[in-house]
Amino acid sequence: MRHRPAGRRGRADALRRLGRQGPGRAPAGPRGQPRGRRHRAPPLARVTDAVSRRVGRRDFPVLVEKLRGGPPRLSPYAVPQLDSVLNTLEFFVHHEDIRRAQPGWSARDLGDPREKVLWSMLGTAGKGLLRGSPVGVTAENAITGSRKALKTGAPTVTVRGLPSEITLFVFGRRDQARVELLGDDADVAGLNGTSLGI
Repeated sequence: MRHRPAGRRGRADALRRLGRQGPGRAPAGPRGQPRGRRHRAPPLARVTDAVSRRVGRRDFPVLVEKLRGGPPRLSPYAVPQLDSVLNTLEFFVHHEDIRRAQPGWSARDLGDPREKVLWSMLGTAGKGLLRGSPVGVTAENAITGSRKALKTGAPTVTVRGLPSEITLFVFGRRDQARVELLGDDADVAGLNGTSLGI
């Protein structure tokens, strides 16, 4: 079961319900991109800023429906396998960003099939997202008890929780992720002091 199409629809539904400036949506800065976002490729900053401004001027409901409809036919993302690999985790995390910014939010039950998809992708994604950690990191699936090393090294901190919650943690959503961190206090503090995510 692929998570990405449901993630795209769920995110579009949440965006439509909350509107352009709803909680969980970063207000646009002077360059048209969300405040606080840094350019990861400074040489492309002008192009990124121009595209962000152009997209920001479009009618919000139209943009939401474009998201819901999926990628254009000639886009590399139109290849289902590539779209799934590149967007499943990203859509899940950003959908949860929107949901968990709302007052009184609660974690949703994704069901075993979706949790399995997230768990299967967590190993590869986690290794990249945790590369700056000063300690080794092991994920422990609270459903199955299975474990996978996300970053090798000693000492090690174990992040225990549902695959969906561990995914949020490794993407840098520490305050929203419902996980348990197991390890020496100094090692846990070292992991918590690391900038996670992309």
